[in-house]
Amino acid sequence: LIQKLLILIAIVTGAISSDWSECTVYTNSIIPEPDTIVAECAMFDVPIDHDQDDGDNIQIFVKRIHHAELSSESVDDGDAIWLLMGGPGFSGSALESFAVNLLSSGSLTHKTLYIPDHRGTGRSTPLVCKTTECGKELYQRYQDNIHHFSTTASAYDVIHLIDILQPVQDVTIYGWSYGTYLLNRILQLQPSIANRVVFEGMCAPDLCKWDVFDKNTNNVLMDLLSLCVHNSVKCGQYIQDVSLVSLIFQQIDSGTLACNQKLKKPVSSQFLRANFGSMLANANTRNFIAPILKRLYYCSDSDIQDLDYLINITQSVGDQPDVTLSTALSNVIILSEMLTLDAALPTPDQLRKPLESLYASLGQTSSIAYALQSYWPVYQVPDNLHNQYAKLEVPGLLIHGTLDPQTAFAFSMRASMQYGSNLTMATIPYGFHQPSAISGSCAQNILLQFLVTGNPKVCFIAPSLHI
Repeated sequence: LIQKLLILIAIVTGAISSDWSECTVYTNSIIPEPDTIVAECAMFDVPIDHDQDDGDNIQIFVKRIHHAELSSESVDDGDAIWLLMGGPGFSGSALESFAVNLLSSGSLTHKTLYIPDHRGTGRSTPLVCKTTECGKELYQRYQDNIHHFSTTASAYDVIHLIDILQPVQDVTIYGWSYGTYLLNRILQLQPSIANRVVFEGMCAPDLCKWDVFDKNTNNVLMDLLSLCVHNSVKCGQYIQDVSLVSLIFQQIDSGTLACNQKLKKPVSSQFLRANFGSMLANANTRNFIAPILKRLYYCSDSDIQDLDYLINITQSVGDQPDVTLSTALSNVIILSEMLTLDAALPTPDQLRKPLESLYASLGQTSSIAYALQSYWPVYQVPDNLHNQYAKLEVPGLLIHGTLDPQTAFAFSMRASMQYGSNLTMATIPYGFHQPSAISGSCAQNILLQFLVTGNPKVCFIAPSLHI
């Protein structure tokens, strides 16, 4: 209570302040703005080192989104929901559509959603490089202070901002993907910072490791194909045996896939592996995987025509760089605290070799293998934080799809045992990485009920797979 009063005094006296200004709801100007939902943005100064209040500051960008009918007083003094983006390294802009989706449901009329850009990302003080030797540049710039861009530093930022903006209000923190990893760290540092918390697509602190990331993605592909063969009449028309995928890849690598000789642009195993990984990440595009395998195998004239079209549009899009991602921050955090091998960093070959046997990959493991070709500064996480679960002292909700190709469903099973009785776990059969993003879905209804009442809604999910 004393701490809260001191913060209130600081705000009143001007010691801590920032002015909110009207801004667009969507960072991407191509997306039309909603009619009844508005946004304000602000930059906040926070210590670059939270242990030294008299040291240098960096800036953290925060966007808040709410219904236009809310008065300024209602926004400032009302309930707050903080949305933590994944990554590591992504800015909060990817959560804007999700925030609008939740507000459009009509259940959160009097709540304001806050989306920060984690330090080092987006419009906050960025961690970027001006040269191609990024790791060496960062070391020369920060020496032994690269830990100022760690998960722990970002966790202190969120705690600091909530203490400033909502010293006595009702607060919910929602984390998605890496945002759940960050949320766990926040709760390790200050267990009572929120009234309730939500984890979706759990990145478990002791299991969410980048050297096995793509293995988990591949496991989801095999699970999907098994369900296709055994549980789906429609999908079973395309493939009758899971081993078809290994046969196709073997024939591609050996140069014996007959269909490759008829295509305008023959496919490589690397091309197919990357595209299957991307398709798994979407509940709609994953439906194309079995038909593609069937067409590559049977290779009729119509199959060739379909494959040529698909390959052309896929290659024309290409691998466009994601401007919302700080690759430098991502590499530093992953290499410092999100690898299985804690004693020493693995070699690039140690990471790449297992990937050759996979049929689906999101490229996360290979991106770290590429980074390890050059020097990168790393930091150490204290033993009481590293690979450890927070003590969950407030009500928590955990949402996870069983066919999540980014964070394995097993991560949530592990977390649910560690967090104990304050956590409710909502398993979404066949769900992908963020099932609550689907309007009107059972997953979203569970989430909204929890955000409003603190108790998740029980709803029936029919165990059907639409492939």
